[in-house]
Amino acid sequence: MYLLPDENFVYSEKGCCEKLNSYQKLSKLGLPVLKSAVIPYQEWNQISEEMEDKIRKHLKSSYCMIRYIYTSSCHNIKNGGKIVPVSADSLLAEAEPQTDLWLLEPSDRRNNLYCCNISMNRILENLHIEFVGEGFDISDLNKGKISPHEQMDISYPIEYGLYLEWWKRAKFSFCLQEEYKQSIVLRKERWKEFQTLCDITFPETFHPVDFRFLEKIIGYVDRVEESWGQEKPDFYNISCSCEKSGRIICWDIQTPSGKKRAYFQ
Repeated sequence: MYLLPDENFVYSEKGCCEKLNSYQKLSKLGLPVLKSAVIPYQEWNQISEEMEDKIRKHLKSSYCMIRYIYTSSCHNIKNGGKIVPVSADSLLAEAEPQTDLWLLEPSDRRNNLYCCNISMNRILENLHIEFVGEGFDISDLNKGKISPHEQMDISYPIEYGLYLEWWKRAKFSFCLQEEYKQSIVLRKERWKEFQTLCDITFPETFHPVDFRFLEKIIGYVDRVEESWGQEKPDFYNISCSCEKSGRIICWDIQTPSGKKRAYFQ
């Protein structure tokens, strides 16, 4: 078992390793990530009360959110995000064959204020950000279930200008009210996938993203950009969430090569 983040930990370069290794990278850069634990599938039969207690103390919770790290390429993956008790019985009931369990601090989607995908296209010198609003989840975008509620495009590197009015150079677009209403219907349908009752009341309209949150995530992009060194990928995407409490969560970084390795190689 591994307790993360840990700057000395390096996951194997196979399967869905990009999720975990990019999570480690984000942590090293000082970006906010959840505490987590990884239980390799070879250790499933070793889950003891002592191990359960270590996980609970590390996550500061008796519950965890499950993600899956497939150790070999797979195109038929099980969706992560379900919150379950930290116990051998509960974890093994959710396990996938020969797949490492990645247990994170619980984060209830119903507490999300905003979620976003931050996409860098170096060839086009463009930073594209897609947002969904209160009560939605970043997987809604990643799985192609709904369209963004808000989008922003700006040339990168950003030209801030003398008065730091970078936003004057950005292009913003918003979904129609009918599209927003339909996305709520789809979001509620997704709750059923997790066998969870949807007891959340969504806002009647989408509220544009707070300017302070925008500036914060752009600052995250700057840090990631500085970290690449000479081998900068032409394209990558960072997934983030902002909870109603103000807590921001950076989930991982996705690249075309990492996706190809996860699904096809």
